[in-house]
Amino acid sequence: MAPGRKRSPSELTQPPTTTPMTPFYVDVPMHTSNEGTSSSNGGKPLPITIKPSDGKQTGKYCEKLSNEIGLTVRQHAPVRVEKWKQMPRAEINTMLDRIKFFPCLTMKEKFALDLTQEHVKKSLEKQLSDRFRNWRCDLHKHFKKFPTVVEAKRNPHESVSNQKIGTIFVIDFQSTENGEMVGQIELFKLVHWKSQDGWINQEARDYYVRLF
Repeated sequence: MAPGRKRSPSELTQPPTTTPMTPFYVDVPMHTSNEGTSSSNGGKPLPITIKPSDGKQTGKYCEKLSNEIGLTVRQHAPVRVEKWKQMPRAEINTMLDRIKFFPCLTMKEKFALDLTQEHVKKSLEKQLSDRFRNWRCDLHKHFKKFPTVVEAKRNPHESVSNQKIGTIFVIDFQSTENGEMVGQIELFKLVHWKSQDGWINQEARDYYVRLF
């Protein structure tokens, strides 16, 4: 606009024109199972073949892909989601992108995976769901090793922070029947006592008695 020129009323009310920003994520992982992935194939994405008939993955880089899927679940799967069927579609898509791309602005590919093909997505999501269930099971088993919630929070599983393990088993633990928050006493018994086997150990039983 020339110096001294006044804007017309339409110019004053019209919002400025901007270029839409493309969404992207920037992340610095704790560690990566595929450091040097590009160098493994001359700087190119690692080729993975997935059969449309059965979703079976073939190729010499399948182990690297499997490791990356496990790492993605442990580092990026939302712990507040109890079951895979409850996982939001957006979260699944984000994890798929994290498997395919390096976490950087250039969006350089780790693996040559065509996520627009349904059989490719289905195969990867099957692995993600299996790893997620196993991971949640490992967290629960680890938690049950300790006689009290306090001790469990002091000794979180190596793949989660203290905050996360508290979120899973204390803060957001709800009754599956009525959705109401379970008290810490009821929660302790629910985790450390089973009708078939009783208390997991004498220490857990003694602590429960002292709560009353």
